[in-house]
Amino acid sequence: MPDPLCRARDLDAARTRVGADDPEARLTPPDEFDCFRRAVGTTMRQLRAVSGRSQETLGRDADTHRNYVGALERGELNPTLRTLCHHAYALEVPLSDLLFLAERLRVRRSSRENPAE
Repeated sequence: MPDPLCRARDLDAARTRVGADDPEARLTPPDEFDCFRRAVGTTMRQLRAVSGRSQETLGRDADTHRNYVGALERGELNPTLRTLCHHAYALEVPLSDLLFLAERLRVRRSSRENPAE
C-alpha cells in the first residue's frame, strides 16, 4: 500500500499531464480530499465528546459559531489552516495530533472499503 501522506509523485504526474507551464491549468482535487475532510470532522467530534464540551462551548472557545462547528464536524466545509489551529487549540490538542488522528481514521476507513488492496 502506498504511503497515504506522500502524494508528490501523483501531483508531479498531474502537473505534467495538465501542463505545468500553463498558468490557466488547474489541478482537480482527488476524491481523497472529501474523505479526509470528513475524517477531520469526525476526529474533531470525537475529541470534543471526550472533552465533554458542546458544539456551542467549542465554538465560543475557538471564536466560531456553533453551527460552523457542526458543519465542520459533518465534513461539509473546507476549513482553513487558521480555523483548524483555533479548533485544535480550543480542544487542547496539537494541530499535528488532530491531523494525524484524522489521517489514521481515513486510512482505516479506506482499507475497510477496499479489502482487496
